[in-house]
Amino acid sequence: MIRRPIFPAVKLESLTPSQFEDGSFFEAACLEELSVAGSKADDMTLETVRVKRTEIGDSTFRSARWTDVSVEQSNLANSSLEDAALLRTEFTGCRLTGLQANGAGLEDVAFRNCRMDLSLFRFSRMKNVLFENCNLGESDFAGASLVGVSFIGCDLGNAEFSHAKFDRVDFSRSDIDSMRVSPDQVRGIAIDHTQVYRIVELMGITVT
Repeated sequence: MIRRPIFPAVKLESLTPSQFEDGSFFEAACLEELSVAGSKADDMTLETVRVKRTEIGDSTFRSARWTDVSVEQSNLANSSLEDAALLRTEFTGCRLTGLQANGAGLEDVAFRNCRMDLSLFRFSRMKNVLFENCNLGESDFAGASLVGVSFIGCDLGNAEFSHAKFDRVDFSRSDIDSMRVSPDQVRGIAIDHTQVYRIVELMGITVT
């Protein structure tokens, strides 16, 4: 069970782009219908923050710490969350094409109805993470640790999972036909009946 963000029963304070800087801290705040594209704010902490319909593309938030954050209908294409720590965070209806989250730690994080093609999660650490109805074509999870991660109804065309470690990873109802994974990695994954033939192929078994 993925824990959802927790928000206080108080009015959230509005943020402005000029407040973003390295090491900044924001709590009980919101960012709505603004443009902060191209921002750079490493080591930034967000706690109980809502982001809606905001342009954040081409931004850099390395080593960020996000807790109880909700991001809706926003554009984070080509942004960096490398080495970030995300806890109880949700992305809904967002554009995350080319997102760079290499080395990030994600726990109780959900991505729903997001465009995430070409996203990078190399050597990331994921626990209780959901990808639902997302386009993850040509994404890269090489060397990542995935524990309790679900890919439900996702496009994983040409997604890279080489050397990734799987523990209770669910690929049900996702397109895995061109997903790149080695036979010794398939232990610990869950699939539906329509995906059995693909896993048989990965294991080098010929069905006649």
